[in-house]
Amino acid sequence: RKRAQADLDRKEAAILALHYSRYRGALAGEVYFGTRAGIRKKKGMPPGLWNVERSETLFIRYTGEELARILDRLQKDTTGGG
Repeated sequence: RKRAQADLDRKEAAILALHYSRYRGALAGEVYFGTRAGIRKKKGMPPGLWNVERSETLFIRYTGEELARILDRLQKDTTGGG
């Protein structure tokens, strides 16, 4: 059960990452998952750019309905709605 929830959390995180990226309209894409220890910021790199040393890659396709459900739930969570 914990594994299923972790997989769902990862899928939702990937959907949000794509939604807030330049690929927002594609409804599909590759997302990298890693730990803080697996990325490095080298001196002189522009803001938002990191060197990824260790990660997992997830290719995901999703629907507008899945995205809407996630965004609706997040809005309810942040506004205190039920």
